[in-house]
Amino acid sequence: MDELVQFLRARLDEGEKAARSLDAKSWQDTGVDVSLTDDASELVASGRVYGDLFESLSTAEREHIARYDPERALAEVDAWRSVVDFAATYEGSFHASQFLPKLAAVYRDHPDFDATWLED
Repeated sequence: MDELVQFLRARLDEGEKAARSLDAKSWQDTGVDVSLTDDASELVASGRVYGDLFESLSTAEREHIARYDPERALAEVDAWRSVVDFAATYEGSFHASQFLPKLAAVYRDHPDFDATWLED
């Protein structure tokens, strides 16, 4: 279980690093607000419209970009860290061994993923 927890913590660290690396600064600390225009035709970040950059994207792709902005990604990493830490701390009192492998399965394409974590 320790290796699985370490694997998950490392993937969360990578997710945090990726979110913080955008434009080589922490968007969370700058208050950048990423959203879509009402008709989902253009992306807006900090009041600037990026329509020309996103005109080739589908509406679903634009919505995905807006939904998973760096601030949200950082909040999600923080939430999952809490879950992993709780499971690691109270491993014997509930079925962490049943749900932590499911969290790790999200990263099954990572070279450090161990498929035996899914066996049970």
